Amino acid sequence: MSKMLTLLTMQFSNPKGFLGKLVGWSMRYKNTRRIWAAVDALNIQPADQVLEIGCGPGVAVKGIATAKLGFGGHIDAIDHSALMVDMANRNNKRQVKAGIVSFKKTAIEQLQSKEAMYNVVFAINVHLFWRDVVAVLVQLRHLLYIEGSVHLFFQPHWIKDEVKLKQEALAMYHDMQAAGYADVQFGFIKMSPVDCIHVQGVFKKV
Repeated sequence: MSKMLTLLTMQFSNPKGFLGKLVGWSMRYKNTRRIWAAVDALNIQPADQVLEIGCGPGVAVKGIATAKLGFGGHIDAIDHSALMVDMANRNNKRQVKAGIVSFKKTAIEQLQSKEAMYNVVFAINVHLFWRDVVAVLVQLRHLLYIEGSVHLFFQPHWIKDEVKLKQEALAMYHDMQAAGYADVQFGFIKMSPVDCIHVQGVFKKV
């Protein structure tokens, strides 16, 4: 892997400085179609409590807060990049001021709660940065209400073969199953240059 590619990969994982701002710009403007497709695929109800993991500059959060949530609804969003959290707060000033949205700088592995908090948890092109995907998915179960759902969206631009794309989707599907979720399913959102994978699972009472 070239030094430039390594540097860019690190920036998408944890954007910082000038290059981080360019990454944030890319997330906000170049990935709009994928983000809106993901938002549309989420069956969010007006009063739902929602968590986005790896919110970037807050594009999905703004879409959900303005188009999906109603009275009693709220969305928390986390990112381990201070730069992204700052951009997200600035891009969602009105929603933050209204108390509909809140952002926090933290990694998902550090997010702890003693009680269920969310109906819907989702991440867009983020799970590939998790060291142990199954362990994080297990952790998320403790944040969900019964019948709450987790959604992973992933558009792997480097995959050009439909067979390999399905293999990637199946790997995500099996991770969700291994984490103990029920009603696990996967599908594809038609997109260019490659379809976006959507894998979801439901937390059921044992």
